Amino acid sequence: MRACGPHPQDGRTRANEKRPGGRRSCRSPKHKPGVPCGTPTSPGTGRSTTPERTRGSFTTTSVSWAAWPPRSPSGAGACAARRTSSRTSACALGLGRGKPCDTTLYRLLAEQSPAGLEETVFAQVKDLIARKVVRNDLLALGVVSFDGKGTWSRTDGEKVKGAQQSAYDAEGSSLQTFGALRAALTSSSVCPCVGQRLIGSKEGESTAFRRLLPAISEQLGGQFRIVTGDAGLCARENAELVTSLGRWYVFGLKDNQPYLHDIARDYGQYDLGTPLARTAERYRGHTIVRELYARDVAGNPAAAIEAAQQLWYVCQTTTDRRGEIVAVEQRYFVTSIPTGTLTRDQELALVRMHWAIENGCHWTMDVMLGEDEGHPCQASRASIETVSWLRLIGYNAVSAWRTLAPRKDGRPVAWARAMETLRDALLAAEVTDHRELASAVT
Repeated sequence: MRACGPHPQDGRTRANEKRPGGRRSCRSPKHKPGVPCGTPTSPGTGRSTTPERTRGSFTTTSVSWAAWPPRSPSGAGACAARRTSSRTSACALGLGRGKPCDTTLYRLLAEQSPAGLEETVFAQVKDLIARKVVRNDLLALGVVSFDGKGTWSRTDGEKVKGAQQSAYDAEGSSLQTFGALRAALTSSSVCPCVGQRLIGSKEGESTAFRRLLPAISEQLGGQFRIVTGDAGLCARENAELVTSLGRWYVFGLKDNQPYLHDIARDYGQYDLGTPLARTAERYRGHTIVRELYARDVAGNPAAAIEAAQQLWYVCQTTTDRRGEIVAVEQRYFVTSIPTGTLTRDQELALVRMHWAIENGCHWTMDVMLGEDEGHPCQASRASIETVSWLRLIGYNAVSAWRTLAPRKDGRPVAWARAMETLRDALLAAEVTDHRELASAVT
């Protein structure tokens, strides 16, 4: 099977020859009318071997979440086969020249607007919920966790209004950052991002929280009952907002709530006896033990925070293979969840769900989607926000697809493999669109 495009005699590509309109055209005698250049053809028939729409799980505009795509080849030569397939599909889309240059990205971002992208994320999450891809499989009550992070961009020395300029990359170019307060549905194993607000240099997370939570509650209110956040969000105004929306909060505690923090800290200084809940797991040769202790503060006027019911003290102890203690971490939380609403095991699991937004969602955005690598960007807040939303949408798509993929040894497919498969599926769907459009025209 040969892809149309290479010259049959000397192997050279005629795609570099220009036609009067200035666009490049393939003049290979192997090129069949109505079939995009680069599409594999069946020997002797000239027909495209791209799967028909009805034979796969693809649609012309999106990939169906209902079924995982056909499995890729495995064993020797599988990687080479996937690379060849990707290159062939990319050629058909005009992407065969490789990664676009920085100036191309500049021009593209200058023409984009973040308007409507938040609604796109809400629609995406609602669709995943309707298809039962996203569900509260970790805690039925539903948990939305909030956490802040930075979004780094390189603008070639141009100052972006409201951004912080506080770092340099390996080449010495200045990096500018906007903070971003993000929310994720951590009670789902998919852990989709459900919203975000960019934070400028003179803005705070609490202000963003009070704008973001009502929007999420309006769009996805039936999917969660509990709101979690770090100590930076532990404030009377935020607690009152959560309570007014008919939900419970779990906030981290530090010195910003000295009375509650002192009680929780002192509680951890004494002999606590038997923990109310305990988990132990092995991770990279270490044993991690987490223990939960609780104190009831319901009705205490000195609590100084709306509807506070309990204080939680979580102690995490890490030991090595020899049983020696490597690290001890102590975390304190205040919550409006009444005692007895959840089991103690569920309360400890809830604390771990909050950590999932940082250890899962944010880690993936940085490591797999390159959010902290300082990619070039147009010198405007709108362009930076657009890229941030697009990464968020991409994260949700890949995370959902990992949930649908066949598991290996009980674990989800690797992020890199899931991203590669999703890219190939989208390219295949686009090739199908091109072929059907050409057939309709002819």
